[in-house]
Amino acid sequence: MEVVQAYTNDPRVLAAIMQGNPEGAVHMIIVAKVTELLRENGGTLPATYLIEVLKEDFDLPDDVKLDGEKLFRFLYALDPSFELVQPPPGLGDDSGVTISLCETNP
Repeated sequence: MEVVQAYTNDPRVLAAIMQGNPEGAVHMIIVAKVTELLRENGGTLPATYLIEVLKEDFDLPDDVKLDGEKLFRFLYALDPSFELVQPPPGLGDDSGVTISLCETNP
């Protein structure tokens, strides 16, 4: 899988691999991928876009139930550098939710 190979040098992924934690390594690959996408795009992207990229890159089935808030909670649990930006009041779904990267040292 190309995505996995692309992130094996990320220190967070290496740490999980060295600890013998393959599930943790996959989680950190997802964090590394989202971090890279956010850095390349000004630090903020719509959650719906991130979800589509992850579904494609990790060959997730279309029926996987993932929304912006779930993705944010997953990312934030692994790295508190992520921030959820809620849509303007009045929107009934998470279509306007964005995820931002709040790094002090980019």
